[in-house]
Amino acid sequence: MLYSALRRSLELAAEGPQTLLHGDVHIGNTYRTADGRLGFVDWQVLMRGNWACDVAYLITSGLSVEDRRETERDLLALYLEHLAKAGGAAPDPGAAWLAYRRQTLYPLYIWLTTRGRSLIQPRYQPDAVCDAIIGRTEAAVRDLDAVGAG
Repeated sequence: MLYSALRRSLELAAEGPQTLLHGDVHIGNTYRTADGRLGFVDWQVLMRGNWACDVAYLITSGLSVEDRRETERDLLALYLEHLAKAGGAAPDPGAAWLAYRRQTLYPLYIWLTTRGRSLIQPRYQPDAVCDAIIGRTEAAVRDLDAVGAG
């Protein structure tokens, strides 16, 4: 069921307006400049797709389950506000919430494959980091009924 739901999620990410995506927006791929600005490094997974892919990845993998539950709607609203200020066509809040929910499967899948790598693959992240992010993203998929949102 996970694979079919993930496939549907990725199909949905290919619909509608497309944008440049980082594709691996976990906290370990961030940096802060001397003047306090944030940015992302490690653009090797560069993708094209729906804005909600990176937004869902960052929120579900980067926040504790409790913090995500308390702030995700506000963070999503803030993202849409900034998108509109930058000249982007922000979806209405209901459509944005649905798109966000539909994109929570990708970060879960990526971290499951990072943790469950084969013996010939390098260890990209410590097991404890993988386990923590898998727990966060799995809780988001369950909380947001990502499979039902497809």
